[in-house]
This record gives sequence, C-alpha cells and structure tokens, in this order.
Amino acid sequence: MRTIGAFICVLLVAGCAGKTPTQEDVAKLRRGMSLAEVENILGSGKSLTGDERPGEWVRADKDIVCRKWGGEKQSILIGFRDGKLFAYEARGFRITDPERDAIIAEAPIKSDLYELNGLLNSYASKHEGRLPTNLEHLVDFAKQFPHIYAKVKDGTYIVRWGFTAKSAVLAYEKDAPEKGGYVLGPNSRVEKMTADALKVVLGKTKGTQPTKAAGGTDDN
Repeated sequence: MRTIGAFICVLLVAGCAGKTPTQEDVAKLRRGMSLAEVENILGSGKSLTGDERPGEWVRADKDIVCRKWGGEKQSILIGFRDGKLFAYEARGFRITDPERDAIIAEAPIKSDLYELNGLLNSYASKHEGRLPTNLEHLVDFAKQFPHIYAKVKDGTYIVRWGFTAKSAVLAYEKDAPEKGGYVLGPNSRVEKMTADALKVVLGKTKGTQPTKAAGGTDDN
C-alpha cells in the first residue's frame, strides 16, 4: 500500500507541471496563443509565483501569469499577459524558429519599458500627475528602480522629458528612430513601431530627446 500511495503522490506532483513536453510541442508554440490553446498542446501547467517566476521578462510586470510544464532537465516556462502567450523559456530544447527566437530576444526590452513606466508613474504620483522634465528628477527613485534608472542614464532608452502622460510616445529604444523598435506609450502600453512611424510621432529625423516645460500639453 505504501508503494501504491507513493506512486500516486508522484503522479499528483508530476501532474502539477503538466505532461513532459517534447520538441514537437515546443515547435507549436506561438506568441498570442491563449492559455486554452497552450493547454491543448501541453496539458495543465503548474502556476509559478514569486521567485519561481523566470527571467527578466517577468521581473517588472506583475500582470504576467507564469506557468511551468515539465521537470528539471526539460521544461517550458510560459508567461501570459492579458490571457495571451507573451514570452517563454524552453529549457533543454532546441529553439531555431526566428519568431520564437524573437520572443526571447525582445522580452527583456519590453520588460524594461514596463519597468520604466513604473518609474515614471512613481514620479508622477508624487508630483500631481506631472512627468519628469529631466533625469535629475528621477534621482530620488534610483534606489527603487536601479536597473532601469541606469539604462535611462546611459542612454539605452530615451525618455521624452516633460511630455504629458497621454502623449503617443513617452520613451523608446535609442536606435528606434533609425531602425524601429519598442516604445512606451500611454496607459502602460508597450508596442513595436517602425522607424518611419516613430519619426512622425517625434516630429524629427533623428532620435533626439525633445524638451518641454513641466506640465506641457503636447499630445505627440
């Protein structure tokens, strides 16, 4: 009876992480899939919380729901945002599809911009909704957001200082005006934008930082 009981316990624990994924399963995953679509491929996954949540791509975004399938040697960890597959890590599997490679490569950038949104909102919450007009205004928040503060300081991301929270673009990758890239918009929106589209919003041919007085009303 002990042996049977132990065997049942093992099955229950294994069931929490779904079936053992295969290379074929990994090949079927696509960004934008719903949880139901993923579970149709992998079965029910184990919910991850706290430190179990994988990688930088979930560090800054509390809205990402994380699940795991598989065991220690081979596993798939998936992040869902707004009910859709946002990013994943496939451990012990080959990932050669460009689309899936892009998901992993771009996820830290999106995570950074979500964290930058938190930094800007933290400032605004203490200044009657106004956004900062220069980097010095964020010094007091550097300890709370050390990672993204350093990246803004070194120019990895460009903040449109002094623009209003309803502006179409609040911040963007430094090379986005020339190559296209991710931008931070209003309402915590992070999206990819072509270089031409971003130039239209910026009203410039180069990705320089516009300067506006605090509380400006520019809607671009």
